[in-house]
Amino acid sequence: LDLSSVGAKSANLGKAIENGFRVPPGFVVTRQALSLFLEQSGLGEDLQQLLDRPAGLSHSERSEAHQAFCQKLLATPIPQPLIDAVAPFADALFAEALCGLAVRSSSIYEDSATASFAGVYESFLGIHSLEALWTSIQKCWCSAWAPSALDYAHKMDIEPEPDGMAVLVQPLLAADSAGVLFT
Repeated sequence: LDLSSVGAKSANLGKAIENGFRVPPGFVVTRQALSLFLEQSGLGEDLQQLLDRPAGLSHSERSEAHQAFCQKLLATPIPQPLIDAVAPFADALFAEALCGLAVRSSSIYEDSATASFAGVYESFLGIHSLEALWTSIQKCWCSAWAPSALDYAHKMDIEPEPDGMAVLVQPLLAADSAGVLFT
């Protein structure tokens, strides 16, 4: 998987699969899907204004602007080509995922040699419908532009691209135990 299209989390899981590790099945809503959404929705200019906000604004003012933009984004219909492209993959996962789906952010900036973004972006668990899936995808996109994400990016000398977020969708597993391994 190409990190520049699917983000670091998805690309790293792809590498794990290539190396023989067992990884739950899934699919990625690519950065290109976000670009298409922004283009067809007409929200690209509003997003750029959010990203270009002066540094002198207070955290609460930046949070309010972010929340207002995300409310507008969440009220915007998903383009039919995206719905049509995602539906077969989502339906296949819904049929097998008794606990629902996990909708996970996969930014091009996270998990790099210089920046982690751990705990900065959003993920959503237990998703059981296409409507909830799209809402969760949109909320993952919104997390890319949250004040905390932008602050961390600037601290790490990263200039965020408006479409820098892909979204990974996998079945939520009913695990007896789980963990994370860092090497």
